[in-house]
Amino acid sequence: MKTRILSVMIACLVGVTSSSCFASTSDILTSLQAARGKLVSLVGTTDKGTQTVLVDQVKSATQEVDKNVAATLADAATPADVKGKLTEFKAVWLEFQHTRDAEIIPAVLSGDNAKAKEIAQGVQVERFKKMVSLLQ
Repeated sequence: MKTRILSVMIACLVGVTSSSCFASTSDILTSLQAARGKLVSLVGTTDKGTQTVLVDQVKSATQEVDKNVAATLADAATPADVKGKLTEFKAVWLEFQHTRDAEIIPAVLSGDNAKAKEIAQGVQVERFKKMVSLLQ
């Protein structure tokens, strides 16, 4: 046990597996909430400069979610039931991202914030609730 902990600590310090160091479902949830928060802000703004910044922040938070999911799944210490929930989470997350990237963001960028809001408050709310429940 001491050897495993020591090797993980050394790997983290030298950056060998920094993406997998200490990721957990709470890390995923934090990143997921950040991504959603930026998306909600995006839907609520018509300022093109702010939209550009928020789209970049959504992408960054999305990368963080993906990194944390991969790290948690790759961690041998992650229990099988958690890995099962994360596999289900990934499927919902991909649907969420597709709708966001193919429908919501284009609607906002074209000036149709009402359409974006309608989509965001419809199926996306249900998907978000499902993802959160899988992470708790």
